[in-house]
Amino acid sequence: MKSPDWTEINVGIQQHLQKAYNTNKAAFKAQHWVIDPTTGTYNVKKIRRERPENITPSEWDKYIEFWNDPRNIARAAQNRQNRAKSMVISRQGSRSLARLRDEMLAKFCSKHDQESEVSHVFETIQDAKKPLQ
Repeated sequence: MKSPDWTEINVGIQQHLQKAYNTNKAAFKAQHWVIDPTTGTYNVKKIRRERPENITPSEWDKYIEFWNDPRNIARAAQNRQNRAKSMVISRQGSRSLARLRDEMLAKFCSKHDQESEVSHVFETIQDAKKPLQ
């Protein structure tokens, strides 16, 4: 693919794929890495036996090693504590920040102001793409 914007496009694709991977990884762990209710701990042997059909035994062992690694367990515990302390609550809903900005511009600015804002943003982007002299 030949495009002057390929670097930016590729970065966007990589960010999207990383977010999808992280989201799926967390859901996958929540589904399979569960505490045994009879013992109150993780039964690694039972988890190993209950490998999903679409995952090879070697890949499943890598997941189990990662989830059972003391460093990862400590990091997860620290992250859990930090999330519990967080006071930031998003009231934005499913709207992106760009959409929210556009809605606020439409509500509070005249048509002329919106056009000048859009042209300013466009000029800023164009200036950023120009090579430095």
